[in-house]
Amino acid sequence: MLSIEEMKSFLLHDEGLIRRYAAKYLVRTQTKDENIMPLFIKAYRKEKDVMFRGYIAMQMENLSMNSETVNRIYRLAKNVAKDRHHFERALAYADVNIIKSSTKKIRLSIKEYKDILKYRMEISQKDTTTLLEEFNNLKEIAKNNYEEFDFEKVKILSKELSNRSDLPMEKIHKWFEKYSWKNPDFDEVFMCLIAGDLKLVEYVDLLLKSLRIDWDYINEEGMYALVKMQSPLVVEKIDKMFLKENKGFQCYASTVLGDTKTPKSEDILVSLLKKANTKFLNTQLIFALCDLGSEKAIKLGEKLLPNGYDDSFDSLEENLYIVSVINDIDHPNLNDWKAIAYENEKRIRSIREEI
Repeated sequence: MLSIEEMKSFLLHDEGLIRRYAAKYLVRTQTKDENIMPLFIKAYRKEKDVMFRGYIAMQMENLSMNSETVNRIYRLAKNVAKDRHHFERALAYADVNIIKSSTKKIRLSIKEYKDILKYRMEISQKDTTTLLEEFNNLKEIAKNNYEEFDFEKVKILSKELSNRSDLPMEKIHKWFEKYSWKNPDFDEVFMCLIAGDLKLVEYVDLLLKSLRIDWDYINEEGMYALVKMQSPLVVEKIDKMFLKENKGFQCYASTVLGDTKTPKSEDILVSLLKKANTKFLNTQLIFALCDLGSEKAIKLGEKLLPNGYDDSFDSLEENLYIVSVINDIDHPNLNDWKAIAYENEKRIRSIREEI
């Protein structure tokens, strides 16, 4: 698998398919590298197809920015109406200190993002004790009447709290003491958020349990929390549980393995694929290995073509083409896989145009 530095260069690859893969890969690493945003802007400008250009812009909210890139994104927001919502969302989630100190007054035009930025500005001025009380109050509201609570606000609060050096961790640990997922409710979703933002690896076992619950809201937030940790401990524990668990767990855990960009994830996915004995497991695991950019996916994936996996999930040929390109492997079937990949892209474009 490739390092962050190696993957960066593919943001400027000649093929849009490869650029978009690199964008997704880098975002999933949870990197805080400010030098990636300028490359995303170049990748955005390089993409000629409006629909696929939007895919690059959509990822920008997850990237770190400095004062220069904030100003560049703001110019794009002012001048490119088609993707203004993506650019303004990225600005709404940028470091508030950089927004405040920007040489240009950042004025967002979309109400949703204006409100988000305003709220983030407001809570940045509040002390940590007050924010903890707000977080806990929202947690209780969610438990009693989930239809009335603002989940976006909770995510913002969780992120702000995770950046506070004076956060009283004993209080956070106290919250976790009562959670076991026996009677899951919306306040458990809050705990997934805070565990992921604070990278609380001591609660990995609890989060892994959330992946098997029949409630996709908690499943997804538990999965996101585990990915944020980027921890070898997470993937090692998944390895021990994976084949004994239900399909729901296996689905979400496969995503965690594919998005935790570590050599340990690669080793575990290869091992699990060799033990897999169903089309469902083959599908989940091979695409996770492709998400890692592992060249080992090529040999293992070839064996599953054409009928050893669920092709309604995604195109394995397309994924194997991408993995071959980024690993500089001139595979005998490369041109065939490329043709399938671009036929898929053409089909997606046609469907979008009809909509």
